[in-house]
Amino acid sequence: MRPIPDSIKSEIIKKFLEGCSIPEIHKELDISIGAISAITKEECRKNEYYLYIHEIAKKFKSKNLEISAVISGVRLYNKIKKVGLTCSIFENFLEATNTESYRLNKDHSEFLEDIKRIVRFEELCRIKIWKIPVYMNDAIKRRNELRREKKN
Repeated sequence: MRPIPDSIKSEIIKKFLEGCSIPEIHKELDISIGAISAITKEECRKNEYYLYIHEIAKKFKSKNLEISAVISGVRLYNKIKKVGLTCSIFENFLEATNTESYRLNKDHSEFLEDIKRIVRFEELCRIKIWKIPVYMNDAIKRRNELRREKKN
């Protein structure tokens, strides 16, 4: 029997770490169950975490979750916590922005970009956007007063 190439071994381990069972790997790669079993056992002996990862990935797979999606979810959760929010506040925010963008007949991502531009404007000008009409009215009044003073 000839040795299995390293590229095939890597594919077997990848599938194993994604939560695939040995029979699933056999069906997908058309490699004997014995060879797959031997390779996975050997790799698990070298790194005990492979078995843990496999078991966790099986749980995710049984719930139709990809491990990459779970990792992204964990990263997002950590970012939400880092800014001092809770998941429910963040979900409510997303729902509210989605509802508002729909009401305005605007693409959701375009709506969020508009919000970013407003925030950048407020930071740059050091004025809240809702105060601009008051600020403009005050500036117009002041200009008119100066014009009247100049005429006198």
